[in-house]
Amino acid sequence: MFVKIKFIQNIKKCFKKIKNCFYVLKYFYVEARGLVLVMFIATAFILIYIFTNDLPEIIPFGSELIIAVYNISIAFLIGVILYFLQIFLPKIRKRKNAQRELNIIINDLTRLISLIIENYYSSQKLWEIKFCENPSKYIYNNMDEISKYIEDNLKLDDIIKFKWNKEKKLTLRNEFFKTVNKFNVDYREIRLKYGDYLESKTFDNLEQIYRNYIFIYIREQDYLSQDHINKFTIKKLLENMYKTQETADKINNICR
Repeated sequence: MFVKIKFIQNIKKCFKKIKNCFYVLKYFYVEARGLVLVMFIATAFILIYIFTNDLPEIIPFGSELIIAVYNISIAFLIGVILYFLQIFLPKIRKRKNAQRELNIIINDLTRLISLIIENYYSSQKLWEIKFCENPSKYIYNNMDEISKYIEDNLKLDDIIKFKWNKEKKLTLRNEFFKTVNKFNVDYREIRLKYGDYLESKTFDNLEQIYRNYIFIYIREQDYLSQDHINKFTIKKLLENMYKTQETADKINNICR
């Protein structure tokens, strides 16, 4: 019985590795379609040479020409293989690591927005939308409603006074400052570690979060006013969070 279970586990591991290889190749095709197309052409030339090199020469210097094309094709395929092993695979690993770190960053921000919503939406409203089941999904699908609700209901006095954690005596202001400051540190680290591996639009969205009015004032002025808590500021933050999460997940969806 134990041997049978072990055999089944090994089969599952084998299929998982095959599946991972398939996703890696699929992502390679998505990232380098032109290179893959030329690779297929080079392979076709190699096969043509293999199956026709014994045939009589039809055009002058035809055999020399086909040999030259064959050698170039072989060299190109070797170059593609080296590129795949030495550049593309390490790049994939870096992007997957970056994706995990981006998810942590966005989850921290989502938790802050969730905390606000949970304290300012009525219990009935939370039950109706089943917010607690998937807060990220609800936030990203209802950005207009949430940003307007926060603008209308979230007051600076509440942020300063409201104790969301009475044991530790933490206010929403504490959580604002802690989350924003952590994001600033994580943002700089990600730019340093993964600047050459992530797409420019991912960094653009992270930059927009970094430059959000709320983040600027907390970072540079250690200050937050009621004017910064407006629909535009909050909605822009939610949009950039969503786009960052979307691009971070793309690598995981294509290359699992």
